[in-house]
Amino acid sequence: MRLIDADAFERFIHEHCQDSLVDLWCELIKMQPTAYDVDKVAEKIEQYIANDPCNVNGACPWEENIGISCAICGAMGALKIVKDEV
Repeated sequence: MRLIDADAFERFIHEHCQDSLVDLWCELIKMQPTAYDVDKVAEKIEQYIANDPCNVNGACPWEENIGISCAICGAMGALKIVKDEV
C-alpha cells in the first residue's frame, strides 16, 4: 500500500485536467477511506502513555523483554500502535 496526500492530488486534478470527469474524480477520491489516521494514532499513543503500562502491571508488559528500560518499553508500545494502524 502507498499513502498519498489526497488533498494535493485533488488540487493537481483541478489544475491539470480539463475534461468533464474532474468532479467525478474528486468525488471518488473523497469517498475512499482514510488509510492512516494520524490523529487516531496519536490519540492511542497518548492513551498508552497515560495508562503507564509498566506501573499498572507492576512490570514491563512486554514479557519477552524483561529487564528493558521503561523508555524502550514505551517506544515498543508506540511502535506497536503505529504498526497496527497501517
